[in-house]
Amino acid sequence: SGTARRGMAQEAVIIMLGYRSFPDWLWDAPVPIIGLAPDWNLLWHYYRTVAPLCDIILTDEPGCQRFLSDGIRHARPACLYGCPRSWWQVAVAPVRDIDILFVGNFHPVIQRERLPWLARIAKLSGKFRVLLASNVPEVNYRDLLRRSKIAMNRSIRGECNMRVFEAVSSGAVLFQEAENREIRKYLIPGCDYVPYGADDLESLLHEYLRDSVLRTTMTRNAHERMSQTSFIDLLDEAVEELEEAVRDGRRRDGDAPREDGARGVLPRREEEEDGHAPDARDAEDGAVELQVVDELAVRLRV
Repeated sequence: SGTARRGMAQEAVIIMLGYRSFPDWLWDAPVPIIGLAPDWNLLWHYYRTVAPLCDIILTDEPGCQRFLSDGIRHARPACLYGCPRSWWQVAVAPVRDIDILFVGNFHPVIQRERLPWLARIAKLSGKFRVLLASNVPEVNYRDLLRRSKIAMNRSIRGECNMRVFEAVSSGAVLFQEAENREIRKYLIPGCDYVPYGADDLESLLHEYLRDSVLRTTMTRNAHERMSQTSFIDLLDEAVEELEEAVRDGRRRDGDAPREDGARGVLPRREEEEDGHAPDARDAEDGAVELQVVDELAVRLRV
């Protein structure tokens, strides 16, 4: 769940904070610590405690605003998702015999807002081949995506989540809530994906399921736009932007850049007088090696 990144202006420790616990000595590392904070809506109280131990917090754009509003001024926006590079390898797709697919979390406490939308989609099962599923193994999930014409998505925080990259890399037309702003950094609405709302969900589904040429054009556009964007690619991009911003004195929260002597471009946090991060439950997913590998992108989907 952590690595020392090379190829930067300096070395840094990058750790995936969510659903993990860390030894106390990690926070005393002599290099900057970059904490990746997904699922902040579920792990907020833990993140508030561990954030002061990190030099930089990277999280999605809505989460960045939440951190900043709580006085955690070293949070920066970044996309913490992205498929393994193997997902982007071009292969002959099977027959797309599923019209509408959604695979994800149905838990009413976590995904209360999502459930009415899924109910609307389920009502279309009399006319279309609709599949709504949860807890699907990854290999089966990828097969389902490659068999689907449309992949439904409904983010929980307005973030560009993992399902965006999975749908696009699998050649399914992505349906995404219209109010999601973060996805527009990577895809153009109406050209690369279908933004939907309360008034047009069913009509848009009908339109795209009737028109195979429209679907083919959209999936091709999206695939070319993302151009094999992996978790590693997006992480490298975020760190490079961070280094450039600090180097140029353009800190995003408006503060003057901190002086840090010979420690390099990224600022080093002031040492805490007491307290360390509390234990968090371990996650079973996410492969860990010395280098962050592509499998780290396969994490809990919510």
